[in-house]
Amino acid sequence: MESPIIMIIWSRIKHGDPQFVLSFAAQKVSELSGNSYSPALVESMLKYFDELKDRTEAEYQKVTSVMQLAPNMVLARSIYSMSGKLLLAKGAVLTTQSINRIRSIARLDPIVSNIYTVREDRFTKEAIV
Repeated sequence: MESPIIMIIWSRIKHGDPQFVLSFAAQKVSELSGNSYSPALVESMLKYFDELKDRTEAEYQKVTSVMQLAPNMVLARSIYSMSGKLLLAKGAVLTTQSINRIRSIARLDPIVSNIYTVREDRFTKEAIV
């Protein structure tokens, strides 16, 4: 018989926001280590959740350069400048004004990492929550 928590987690992974669910699942499984699950099983499950997280990120996100930004794109991750300033938060819908602001700031204070936007073909509310 499968554990109820495992069944709930699997159902949410299949039907909900994968990133939130995987974080929730990892937290719940970690809490049960040594009590309901052996530490070895928990370690295996956490590795599996990491693999799923990598796959779901690739499904919902794409790397976009500053010059490729366009109005109505949705940020899959927050954008930070090199100095640590939050330029735009995850889930923001880009406008011409916000794109011009990002480009202007990036000239003086480069963006820390890649810019990730939600892939248009996978755009759903769940992809950015």
